[in-house]
Amino acid sequence: MKRELGIVRCGLACFLCTETPDCDGCGSNGFPDNDSCENKKCSIAKEKNGVVYHREGINGDY
Repeated sequence: MKRELGIVRCGLACFLCTETPDCDGCGSNGFPDNDSCENKKCSIAKEKNGVVYHREGINGDY
């Protein structure tokens, strides 16, 4: 378990994933589905429109 990965943009518990041991998580842009992840694309677009995820001091503000 990699606790430092936490909960990612789409709400999945990234820290529980054992599928790709060398993955640095969604925020690193280095995870296997980075270029095709619709959840990531959607949440980034909503960030640009004013929806805030992971406010300072609150991790997982959905």
